[in-house]
Amino acid sequence: MACTIQLISETQSQQGYAVSALWRALEKDTSDKQPLAQVATWCIGEYGDLLLYGPPSEDAETPINVSSIVATVVFIRDGQKIN
Repeated sequence: MACTIQLISETQSQQGYAVSALWRALEKDTSDKQPLAQVATWCIGEYGDLLLYGPPSEDAETPINVSSIVATVVFIRDGQKIN
């Protein structure tokens, strides 16, 4: 997990793609994917501006807005099992 975060943080040209891809994965299902949820929420915290204001992803089904990001993060926070 730490290596993934380090790779994303060191590869500026791919940060927008990474945060978009991780966002789409979060929207689908995180019930048994705690590492995915952790990396994705870190990326959203660091690169949320790219998610909101960057070029739209070609495979984005719905527009991304602050409300949907907050609702998803709150859902993960409240529903994610803590080991």
